[in-house]
Amino acid sequence: MFSPHAWGGNLGRRDLAQEYDGGLESEMMMIRKFYKKYPEVRYMPLTGPLEHEYGGQMKFTHPASHFITKQKKYMRQGYTEQKAFEMAEADLSGMIEKQREETRILRGVALDKDALSYVDRFQMVAEMESQLKVKRLERDMPKFLRAQRNYINDFEREINSIK
Repeated sequence: MFSPHAWGGNLGRRDLAQEYDGGLESEMMMIRKFYKKYPEVRYMPLTGPLEHEYGGQMKFTHPASHFITKQKKYMRQGYTEQKAFEMAEADLSGMIEKQREETRILRGVALDKDALSYVDRFQMVAEMESQLKVKRLERDMPKFLRAQRNYINDFEREINSIK
């Protein structure tokens, strides 16, 4: 009666599912091209709430989703896929560059096996700055004292000349 691979009796040759996937395959190809060029955006968190479309369909507000939406919009306007990709890329270049920089920072921290927290890192930087200030003070102190002695001597000479 039903295919042995059917579950619920409707997955055999008489499949009642919609034949058209809604363009999912083309979207997946676009997303693969996007991630191939910008792999760091794959790990970017979702921004904002879910977008609800007609019929209850939900789309995440991930930057890749925004990118594909813009690219599809440009393609509907008559641009080729490559030109639409470049235009969407130009629109979202600020967000992509920001994510690249954040990924570089995180990778730099992650590559260190003894990675420090941000507080530890800033504390080390502050300690290094204070050490450099002390060294600079030690270096410049004799010069300052000489200048001060010269100023006092000059001042005493003026006072003596007035008397």
